[in-house]
Amino acid sequence: MRSRTRSRVRTAVVAAGVIALSTAGISAAQSAPAQPDLAVTAIDFTPTALVAGQQTSFRATITNKGNAPTPAGVIHGVAFSVAGQLRTWSDTWTTSLQPGQSVTVQANYGPAKSSTYALPAGTPAVTAHVDDAKRITESVESNNTLTRTANVATGLSTRLRMTATGVAAAATVAPSTTPTGLSSIIDGSLYVGCIDAAGAQVPGTERWLTEGTIGNSVYPWSGPFSGSGEGRAPAATVPVQVIGQDMATGELLRANQHGTDGVTCPAGASATFTRFQGKALTTKRWTQDGARMLASVTIPADVDIRLF
Repeated sequence: MRSRTRSRVRTAVVAAGVIALSTAGISAAQSAPAQPDLAVTAIDFTPTALVAGQQTSFRATITNKGNAPTPAGVIHGVAFSVAGQLRTWSDTWTTSLQPGQSVTVQANYGPAKSSTYALPAGTPAVTAHVDDAKRITESVESNNTLTRTANVATGLSTRLRMTATGVAAAATVAPSTTPTGLSSIIDGSLYVGCIDAAGAQVPGTERWLTEGTIGNSVYPWSGPFSGSGEGRAPAATVPVQVIGQDMATGELLRANQHGTDGVTCPAGASATFTRFQGKALTTKRWTQDGARMLASVTIPADVDIRLF
């Protein structure tokens, strides 16, 4: 009888200990502070039809999946990376997000001092990372990123062609269901010098005058499409090469018609524009009406156009 009594008492003590431990665990769980939990739930692009070389803006939808609001007045930052490299970010949203609430933010700056980035052709991986600077304490820190694969069409492949009157850009454009337009422009340096009566340049008289451009930076709203540096790509199911109109120097020279006034030449020689040295070529692809640019590519150029 005595041994059974001791056994019952021991069991009661053990049971009481279990109850006490369980109750303490429940109290600890109930006393844990409520916290927000930010997650990226979507990534979007502008424009939606992506073309290589075209400046693209990134957007991310962020959602508070926690059980407390995010703090007001604190930046809800989102970093956008392409293939693992930081390209742009958003740091403008500072309004509190309630539990379950979402907001879409757009990139507004980046390491290159731009809010946009030109995606490469192919399927680059774009990652959005919310609260990348760890400004907000969250209940879960492992769900702050989302990655989306972008489908980027081939952009413009451009090369230069020298002609008797100027320079033309030969651009290979991606297939399109509708006709599109091209505009090309070359940035470079304009020089002046002295030319003698025989039409030869007087040695030592040539000097730099100004920086300038030839061609067109935009595509016109209506035809005929025959201006300097313009071209028209037909609708096609395969890549098409388009050779634009020559980029002539006429407008550049007219804009600097008084540029030779300060040039002093020896007797029997006169000042004139001597050459244009192109440094960079930019070719843009446009919708047929010229209302919207579809792609833009800039490549180094090394052209030397004699002007006399």
